[in-house]
Formats: sequence, C-alpha cells, structure tokens
Amino acid sequence: MAGNDEDMKNEQTFLNDLSKINSVSLNGDQLSMKTSDNKELVFKQKPITYSDLYQREFILENKYPNIGITLAFDTNKIYGFSGVNRYFAGYTLTNENMISISPIGSTMMAGPEENMNAERDFTSLLPEASNITLSVNTLEITTKSGEKLIFRDNSINDNKLLGRSFKLHNLYKYPNTEITMSFYGNNNQVIGFSGVNNYKTSYTNINKNEIKFDIITATKISGSKEDMEAEETFYSYIDNAKYMYSKGRELLIILNDSTILRFIENYFDPKVLNGKQFKLSNMFEGTEVTLSIMSNSFTGKSGVNNYNIPFELDDDKVIISKNGISTLMAGPEEDMKAEDKYLSLLNNANHISYDDNILCIRTSDNEVLLFDLIN
Repeated sequence: MAGNDEDMKNEQTFLNDLSKINSVSLNGDQLSMKTSDNKELVFKQKPITYSDLYQREFILENKYPNIGITLAFDTNKIYGFSGVNRYFAGYTLTNENMISISPIGSTMMAGPEENMNAERDFTSLLPEASNITLSVNTLEITTKSGEKLIFRDNSINDNKLLGRSFKLHNLYKYPNTEITMSFYGNNNQVIGFSGVNNYKTSYTNINKNEIKFDIITATKISGSKEDMEAEETFYSYIDNAKYMYSKGRELLIILNDSTILRFIENYFDPKVLNGKQFKLSNMFEGTEVTLSIMSNSFTGKSGVNNYNIPFELDDDKVIISKNGISTLMAGPEEDMKAEDKYLSLLNNANHISYDDNILCIRTSDNEVLLFDLIN
C-alpha cells in the first residue's frame, strides 16, 4: 500500500534498519535491537486493553489443576467458576498493565473440602491482583505480594466449538472468495468450503496450548483462478497454524509467522431455510429421518411418524417448545427405536447452524445431528 511521503520514508528507514539487526535483548517489558552500524531500536510492550480481554475465557493452570477454576472477561467485569461457586467482580486497567479487581461476589454453595479450600485461596488472591500480562493463549496475573496466577485459554476446550460455523473475513487479497470453517463432528473434526471445494480435517491440541491441523482432504473441482489461488493459500495457512482461540463470535487462528486468520460466526437465519427439506445423514442409517423449518417449527418424518416441534431462537441458541406433536402410527421395531432416540435428541437441541448445504443441530449433551439439504 501507499501512504504519505513522510510515512513512506520512515517505513523504508525502519525496514533498512531491521535488515541490519545483529543483536536482540529483552529487559522487562522492553525489547532492544542493535544494528551493525550501532543504531538501537527499542520497543515497549503494548499495554493490554479492555478490548484485548473482552469475551476471553481462561482456566487456571499453575494452581489446583484438577479443580477447573476459570476466569472470563466482560466489559469492566470478570466472572468464572472458583471451585464450587460462580463468582463475579469488577476490574479496571491502567496503561502500565496494572489491574485492580473489586471485592468478589459469588453464589453460596458448599462442596468437597479440597474444592472449598482451593476456592477460598483463589478468591483471596484474585482481589490482590496488581499486574497482568497476555501472550496469545496465556494470561498471567501477579498479586501485590508477588504470587502468580497463570491461566491458559479455555475457549476451544470441552466441545465449546462443537456445532458452530464461521466465515473467514480477512483474506484481503481474495475479497470475493468465500471460505468457511465448521466444527460439525466429535474428536475436533472440521469441515468447510474453501472457495471451490469442500474440505475435511481435524485438529489436535499440543501441550494444552498450541494446535495442529491434520492433513486436509478435499473434493477435486476446478474453479476460477482467483478462487483456486485463495483456496491454495488457505490450505497453506491451515498447515502452518499454531494457536486458535475464540472470542465471542470471533474465531482467531494464529500462524507460525504470526499471521492472524479472523473468522466471524455465521448468524443463523431461519427465513433463508424456510420450506427447505433436509435428511439426517450421520445416524440411524436405513431409517428415513427428515427435517424442514416451517414458520419457526421443525417438521418432518422421524422414521415412522410425522412430527411438528415449535422452537424459538436467541441468536443461534434453540429454545424448544414443550408443545410438539406427532402422529401415532406403529412401524418396524428398528425404525421405532430410531424414532424415539431422534425425537429425544431433537427435543434436547440448544444450538443450530448452517454451512454449505449442511444443517447442524447440537444438543445440550453435545450430541450432533447433521442434515444434508435435499430440496
């Protein structure tokens, strides 16, 4: 890109200096670089902002590892699980990465002695917080007495991505190419559309911090030159992914070279799919199970009978009505068993998404129903 003359000149000077670096040192929050002609470049650590922390979720790693203590950030507020109870408090930041946490409020339940002791210790330390640092997936809080609380990102653990679908928003070289990533299977399975082809992969957590995507398999369709180049670029990026975390409706993947891929979660609009018919594809093979969305109701065939189950949406959260109805016919035993199981799962639905002709419904027990569009 081009800019004004002064900025372009300063940029070129900086890049020239950077190419001559021959020593690097780190002192506290300052990074110093010296060039071969004895010029020094000094960088100061960027202060943490409220935006950096907003909608991030972490789990305590260096104390009470079996308790599962968490810390999450909202606007000027923190909250989480402290071992037995849910807690909440306000917080403020200053420009020097200092943090102040107000007195903690919490629910008042009792639990196992080990958990209660951990909770008591944690909730006494947290209000003593003084300094805070954040590096991609690790958050560190230092108390006034020098004790450290080290947290790691907890946003993609425990099936938190299951059933969610995202669209890539910052592949700026290819602005007209649509690329998606959907977490539509157990065991960290991923599917999506990469510009021309549909792809599948999965990812593995490494050392509880980094991630690695497995080899991508994809269909073999040809497309426009721009879309094919975008697809190849995307596959290369995924192959070099190092970190991944979610932040509200954002999914961020950081590569080995610090490139950031920014995905935004797709909003589910039932009006777009109104009247379209889907067929269940990932369970009950041999039993015909269909689903359509008709005026805020799930309708279809459940194996033997026809059903109609009203629902409401809160963003992508599904709220199932207790007033669902079904015909009362009998059929083959295998189909009747499949029908009972399917309706039980559907009545337990709590999340819905749609990506590239696949409708995904996730239950509150993290079961996934996948439906293929048939007309």
